[in-house]
Amino acid sequence: MRPGADIEGHRLITDDYVELTRRNIDKLTGEGGEVLRHHMELRGLGIINIKELFGISATSVSQNVDIAVRLERWNPEADYDRLGLEHSTIEFLGISIPLIGMPVAPGRNVATLVEVAARIHLLRQRGYRPLKDNN
Repeated sequence: MRPGADIEGHRLITDDYVELTRRNIDKLTGEGGEVLRHHMELRGLGIINIKELFGISATSVSQNVDIAVRLERWNPEADYDRLGLEHSTIEFLGISIPLIGMPVAPGRNVATLVEVAARIHLLRQRGYRPLKDNN
C-alpha cells in the first residue's frame, strides 16, 4: 500500500516484507515486522514514518490478503492477456488466492495500476464481468 492513500480508503501495512499467517480454513492475514512498522523507504528521502506524516488512520498492523499482484517488466514480445479472461492463482500456506500478473514499464503509475487491480477484484467478487455486463 502507499503513503497518503488513506484518502482512497487504503492503509499502509508494510513496505516490502510481508509475514503471512493462515487464519481459519481459507483466510490469510498479512502484517509487517515490528522493527519497521509504519515506516517506508523512499529513495532520496530515506526511511519515513507514515503514521507521523499522514496520521494513524493511514496505517494498520494487519490486513486480510485477498489478492496477489506480480509485477513484471514489460516485454513487447510477450503475449499478455488483454481482455482479463485468464485467471491465475497462487498458493500461500495451503490457501489459493487470485494472482494478477501485471506488466509495468518506466513512467507508469504502479500504485494506481495496483489500486485498479484491487478494485476490479472486488467487482469480480460481486459477480461483475465487464465483457458480459454492459452497464
